[in-house]
Amino acid sequence: MTARFWLLSGLLVIIVYIGLALLIGFSGPIAITVNFLRVTVAFAVLMLYLPAITNIFHTVPPPSRDYLIAGIVLSWLSSLTFAIWNEAGRIVHVDTSIFTSPIAGFFSLLLVLGGFFHLQAPYVGSYSKKAIAVLVGVAMAIVVVMIAPLFR
Repeated sequence: MTARFWLLSGLLVIIVYIGLALLIGFSGPIAITVNFLRVTVAFAVLMLYLPAITNIFHTVPPPSRDYLIAGIVLSWLSSLTFAIWNEAGRIVHVDTSIFTSPIAGFFSLLLVLGGFFHLQAPYVGSYSKKAIAVLVGVAMAIVVVMIAPLFR
């Protein structure tokens, strides 16, 4: 799969998300799905990259490094825009909750797309390691998003 395919796929996901948010609003199931995806992808990327952290800055760029660059850019863009949005919430009292604000959900969606690019980057593991990491991410997301709120 080429970087162009993933970029166009990510653009399609963003367009569908905006369409759904405008059409049916940012309802509970959409908010929970976005948060679930965010937790899943974050755990999967962490599992794959922590062992390879010492090899990530080779002097010769690895092939297909565009995936890694796209993942880094989208992840940092998500962090930056979410931070600005949270400050806007503090200053002008806009809704910054991930569960009620479609804007906050959009920033989380950027993080999810960045995570998918990270998972496609080279040298992070074989297909089976990536699949295991995603399955562990799903299990962690179930605990964080579905089970943990039951204990409040």
